[in-house]
Amino acid sequence: MHRFSKHFSVVLSLLLALSLVQSSFAAPKKKESKEDFGPYGQYVLDLAYAYEGGTYVWKSGSGVPFDMIHKGETILKKQPVGTYCCGFTVAIAFQVGSDFGVFDEFTPKQVKTWQQEWYGNTPIKAKKKEMAERQGAVALETLKIGREVKNKKDVRAGDFCNYWRKTVKGSSGGHSVIFLEWVKERGKIVGMKYRSSQGSTNGIGDNVEYFYGVKKDSKGKLKRGIDRDRLYFYRFFKPKESSKIEQAKKIAAQRKAEQALKEAAKKAEK
Repeated sequence: MHRFSKHFSVVLSLLLALSLVQSSFAAPKKKESKEDFGPYGQYVLDLAYAYEGGTYVWKSGSGVPFDMIHKGETILKKQPVGTYCCGFTVAIAFQVGSDFGVFDEFTPKQVKTWQQEWYGNTPIKAKKKEMAERQGAVALETLKIGREVKNKKDVRAGDFCNYWRKTVKGSSGGHSVIFLEWVKERGKIVGMKYRSSQGSTNGIGDNVEYFYGVKKDSKGKLKRGIDRDRLYFYRFFKPKESSKIEQAKKIAAQRKAEQALKEAAKKAEK
């Protein structure tokens, strides 16, 4: 009887995993443009929430939580300990792009360049300033596999984002994140909730940050915040072939099934 209950638990976990995959690809309620694909957002979130904590380390290393391999060649090796912001977001973007076959037509060298651009680096002088500023948006545009979402009203959960912070003295560093939702106070948008890797969450986790000018410290001085004029959102284009969507469905189902088996096995051991 005990053995039967264990098997039943595993089967139930598998069925639940498959149902979650199907719901991720359900038709979005809002009408899409020809170049957008609603399920991308949930797909990004599903992958992003597969990672948690792990400490934040931003001194050296790749910053990514797993080996990024394309056509047998390593684009980036997993950072031995911890992750950092753009390492986490580029890894999730790479996984999404790989699952949907977005990178199939590109060489490892091209994908490596895409990764470097996501980090804000480029050897092309004419592009350096824009690349350092908009990072992932330019990386997607360069390969023509995605676009910047310029109208903030069109931003949705699962969009990638990078922004710069502002203080009374000027610019104060930036961050690379996955957008979750706007933060509102008295009906007005005052900041956003996102998922990324940062010190305040000891690695990968959800965090809230406010726009500059919203919050003050105990002395009445404006706190550091997101610069509204240097906030960029971007996403992949809709897959050109329906077979790519089916491919991603199968990969996601397999990944969820494997995870469900691992979790069921852990429970059975207890």
